[in-house]
Amino acid sequence: MRKRIRRDDGYQNAPRDVEEALDSAVRVADFLPDPESLKREVKQVVTLRLDPDVIGWFRLTGAGYQTRMNAVLRAYMLAKRSALRTPAKPRRNRTT
Repeated sequence: MRKRIRRDDGYQNAPRDVEEALDSAVRVADFLPDPESLKREVKQVVTLRLDPDVIGWFRLTGAGYQTRMNAVLRAYMLAKRSALRTPAKPRRNRTT
């Protein structure tokens, strides 16, 4: 059974209410980042051989385990990358 809209439900003012809401609204483009900055590289599908205990542990962590594996690999990559950029401390020759 359809509900009838009564005149006193406030619907007679809908166009004016909508117009007021639109006038006071903030444009989405005013606070969202540039779409180009949101683009990410497409992930690649790879075949990877892992030890059973490693893949088993990640799977036990639940849904999203592949994303977590990617995060671990990314953290390792970034750590190694920053270590390569940091100049190595000069070694002292030991005289014994």
